[in-house]
Amino acid sequence: MITTAIIRTMKADDFPALEEMYYDFHEHHAAGVPTHLRHLGERDAWDRAPLRAALQKILADENAKIFVALVEECLAGLIEVYVHHGGPDPAVHPRCYMELQSLMVAAPFRRQRLAWRLVQHAAAWAGEKGATEIRLNVWEFDEAALRFYEQMGFSTLQRRMSIQLDEAGPGVSIQAARRQRPLGQKGQNSTQTGEENP
Repeated sequence: MITTAIIRTMKADDFPALEEMYYDFHEHHAAGVPTHLRHLGERDAWDRAPLRAALQKILADENAKIFVALVEECLAGLIEVYVHHGGPDPAVHPRCYMELQSLMVAAPFRRQRLAWRLVQHAAAWAGEKGATEIRLNVWEFDEAALRFYEQMGFSTLQRRMSIQLDEAGPGVSIQAARRQRPLGQKGQNSTQTGEENP
């Protein structure tokens, strides 16, 4: 376990190292879901300006943070989080929660519980701002990330599903599903959309 890691708030001086880590993070996900994410191109040629502008915006936002983990002055990991306060919707219980947008640890520093420390550090900050819950999204292909969050105690709250219209068409797929599992079969899920067993 790393005992010399220091976790602190991001500074503008960290931007060059952060850009390198975000590049690797994006390319990892682009390889996993190439239908949805584009590769950035060569490391030395991609346009860093949008990311740098986003980092500047986070620095100025009191409800947003990037915490970095440093080991001997080397950027070992980061966590990007946002605190959201409940809105006035009368149909929803008002909740203040922390959105965990990004969590990454450089390869040489993995399996040393550094990601755990980053999450705990960010959660402590969010708790001071009134947050009582952490929410995040994970791509299904990323089994390592899913295992990590499950080991931390996270559970699935909502699923976001998709179907490619340019492959089989939703009607074909839905009919195929109905043939495989007849209507009314025990254990079948349904959604309240005004139609039975959509």
